[in-house]
Amino acid sequence: MKHIKTIIALAILVGVVPFLGLPSTWKNILLGIIGGAIAFLAYRLLSGSKKEEPEEEETQTPIEEVIEHE
Repeated sequence: MKHIKTIIALAILVGVVPFLGLPSTWKNILLGIIGGAIAFLAYRLLSGSKKEEPEEEETQTPIEEVIEHE
């Protein structure tokens, strides 16, 4: 949940930065850093959610069960 709140805060910051009156070089650098941080946190959030998912059991359809028993 912490990563989600941070991503939302960074996304809001991306929306505000163009209106701060910063020089274009600073703005580009700041937006690049913020974008990289969002990508990094999203990756960590995604990789963390994959570890928590339970593995799916192999399920067979009735036809596959009949074929195996023959």
